[in-house]
Amino acid sequence: MDEKLSSQIESLRQALLSDPRVRRLDEMEKKLSSDPIALETSKKLHEAEEEFEYALSHYGESSELSKSAQKKLHRAKYEMDILPVCKEYNQAYREVRELYAKLDDMLFGEFRSERRCEHHK
Repeated sequence: MDEKLSSQIESLRQALLSDPRVRRLDEMEKKLSSDPIALETSKKLHEAEEEFEYALSHYGESSELSKSAQKKLHRAKYEMDILPVCKEYNQAYREVRELYAKLDDMLFGEFRSERRCEHHK
């Protein structure tokens, strides 16, 4: 790889690692993964997902068991979403996702634009 390009990529990587939005997301990931309530709620969500997948694959979408499992899954997801630590994490995630989307557009937007040959215009 070209030395100059390699250096520029490393500078970009360092800039991203030091960006306050990325640092906040890292901090929120650690906080989320160490929160006992979030861990327990996550476990219940995972169990509800498995129960729903099982019911869906064995009994079909219109089965009462599947519908009941789907309601349980929605409740578990809601319980996860309303936790303050999850709200903070989701906000931090959205901010970093927006940062990465802008960066993606700057770096690759030109390549996604529609290109046509002169004779097709």
